[in-house]
Amino acid sequence: MMTNPAPYDLFDITDRCFFVSGGAGAIGSGLVASLLALGAKVVSFDRAEHKPAPDNPRLLRLVGDATVDADVAHAMASAAARFGMVHTLVNAAGINIRASVADMRMEDLQDVMNVNLYTAVLLSKAFAAIEGGEGRSIVNIASLAGSYGIAGAAAYSASKAAMISFTQVCAIEWAARGIRVNALAPSAIRTPMMEPRLSDPTQAAALLSRIPLGRIGEPADLVGPIVFLASKSSSWITGHILAVDGGRTATS
Repeated sequence: MMTNPAPYDLFDITDRCFFVSGGAGAIGSGLVASLLALGAKVVSFDRAEHKPAPDNPRLLRLVGDATVDADVAHAMASAAARFGMVHTLVNAAGINIRASVADMRMEDLQDVMNVNLYTAVLLSKAFAAIEGGEGRSIVNIASLAGSYGIAGAAAYSASKAAMISFTQVCAIEWAARGIRVNALAPSAIRTPMMEPRLSDPTQAAALLSRIPLGRIGEPADLVGPIVFLASKSSSWITGHILAVDGGRTATS
């Protein structure tokens, strides 16, 4: 007779392997540390050098360019060789080059799309190509900016809108293979990318006025939702875009 798992087992990620792109960034590095603390194995992949950290047998840090097929293939192969199986891919790499549509340079648009979308496409294809059983998943870091326009952020908004659509298409195409694909859509998260707006009292006040919980998000606020979307607790959820926004989408 089948028994229901204990509630804590549903969220257990002990010894599960997470591959985190953008692992040296503000969001990625915090996620890597949190996943390790929860008992997971973690592959941190970034084109930037990682900050020094204590040796951990459950951590593999790789430097490479996720827009280059060969670098992506090498990274996925290294992850599989080290840990045997990659259970969850987290596409967390992202940049923003602010400019109005009139002033936006095409090379800046290309850079933003390359980092925010193209890396996720290449990594997702490589992850899906790895042989594996049920229970594998992809969590993409999208943004509320992908659902509505933000003046001065045309490239970023377009890249995140594309990420949302890409998430849904992958969820449909890979469901039969047991790969679930979901995304987080955060609102304002305190990172160096957001610092120019947060350090301006007028802009910071405007942001806070639209967040019912009354504070800017922190990278740590993304950890629980990612664990949820990667664990057994969300085994019948795919193609979903989860807002992590302090209530922003509940406001007019």
